Amino acid sequence: METRGWRIFSRSPLSVFGVDDLEPAWNDFEELVWPALAKRIPAFEELKLTGGWAGYYDCNRLDNNAVVGKHPKYDNVYMATGFTGRGLMQAPGIGRALTELITTGSYQTIDISDFAVERVLGKTARREPYVL
Repeated sequence: METRGWRIFSRSPLSVFGVDDLEPAWNDFEELVWPALAKRIPAFEELKLTGGWAGYYDCNRLDNNAVVGKHPKYDNVYMATGFTGRGLMQAPGIGRALTELITTGSYQTIDISDFAVERVLGKTARREPYVL
């Protein structure tokens, strides 16, 4: 969506997983996103949709949070995945935590054990209300 040189990005509130067809959900924008934008900011009524894309999103289906740490069954396998677009923001902390885990055997300054793979294997969701 573009207006006067500005670009606005949004996503469908009806995201789906496990599909092969990556065609954008054009109707979702027209029927759900645009009306909500225009209601909140009336000037958005003048916007027009100029393009879009759909793609895969790195996440886990359990709780949409990252999976970070040592794999419980394999030696020398460490993971940092599933950041749902937040990887760049979290990279410094994750890098430090994994460095400590790999070099000392435990987290020293940043305890990220809530993101351990055991949570996913045990189906213990760690819900975050503000995940994108």
